[in-house]
Amino acid sequence: MKFLKSILPLFAVLFVGNIAFSQAQVYTQNTSSPAACDGVAWIDSTFTASSTVWMGGGAIIQQGGLYVYNLCPGTYIVSANSMLGGSVNLTFTIGSGNTNPCAGFTLSVSSTDATNNSSCDGSATAFVSGGTSPYAYTWGQGSTTSAINNLCLGTYQICATDANGCITCDNVTIADASAMDSVLVFNNTPFPGGVVTGVLAADSIEDCNLNYQNVASASVTNSTVIGTDSLLVTWTLVDSTGLTVASYNVVYTIPNAANGIYGLTLVVFCSQKAMNYNTIVINDQVMLGSNGIEVLMENDVIVVNPFENQLEVYMPSAGSGILRLLNMSGQELQSLPFDNSQIITLNTVNVPSGIYFISISNDNGQVIKRVIKK
Repeated sequence: MKFLKSILPLFAVLFVGNIAFSQAQVYTQNTSSPAACDGVAWIDSTFTASSTVWMGGGAIIQQGGLYVYNLCPGTYIVSANSMLGGSVNLTFTIGSGNTNPCAGFTLSVSSTDATNNSSCDGSATAFVSGGTSPYAYTWGQGSTTSAINNLCLGTYQICATDANGCITCDNVTIADASAMDSVLVFNNTPFPGGVVTGVLAADSIEDCNLNYQNVASASVTNSTVIGTDSLLVTWTLVDSTGLTVASYNVVYTIPNAANGIYGLTLVVFCSQKAMNYNTIVINDQVMLGSNGIEVLMENDVIVVNPFENQLEVYMPSAGSGILRLLNMSGQELQSLPFDNSQIITLNTVNVPSGIYFISISNDNGQVIKRVIKK
């Protein structure tokens, strides 16, 4: 394979004690075209990396190895530990080969709401702009036409592909047409920039004890694979003070699901309420796979969540690394190195209430989890 000699000098010299490391570099090969995912990146072998974690779009795409293949155009991060001690986080970009034929290819969706909470007579129609015909359509429910009917309350994803292989996606929410301003929608994207592999079937729960007006945020707070075809998901609803006002455990079917990011929806409603909010639609994502974030976190790290004035992280065996607190855009707010520790405590007194990410990097790799500050 012929590699382009594109070098990103990201960190000059690393020091541990009196030992100086050679400059850490990432080499890249761009994709052959904007719609292709055949880019390559590799670390300079003189860095003597003992472990690596490659990330893109807020998700882990590979653990281990000096090379990573099949990259699409975009920005990526590699976290590497040296055999001589010390670690680095390197950012690099995979470019595209020619003029981008996908530029300007967009998708919009018009919809008609369902008659009421119990009716499944909603509809939606997708419209594309730009790109090159013919177009192919794929709804999360499996339909391949531009329009879809007989929709219940919930959020649906539609993706369109043009003749060049360019893909554009959008979501549409079917609400209750019988009650004005009755639907409260929360859209969460925990893996910014990540490519969504598929959408799990939406589920719904009737809860007439919930004060719908007090809900300020709602999201997935945990997910566990059960057997080979089921996913147990915990949904948590929080008020403006960070107090949990409701929590639901819902089982979703994942037949033959490949590794990747999956969208899923929960609709919470009360058919007896005639005024104000009586329906909440929550859209979120989970990652599936043996190298998935949820799997790693379940096995390696326990986090007290939600948290208040301090964030506590527990690991089954003592390790060394760094804990980072990130906002929803992936920006680092705080960091705390730890050494030979099983319990890590981060002071969060000055952190406002809200939803955040934590990133824990140690000798075994890196894990990311979403957390809630009360």
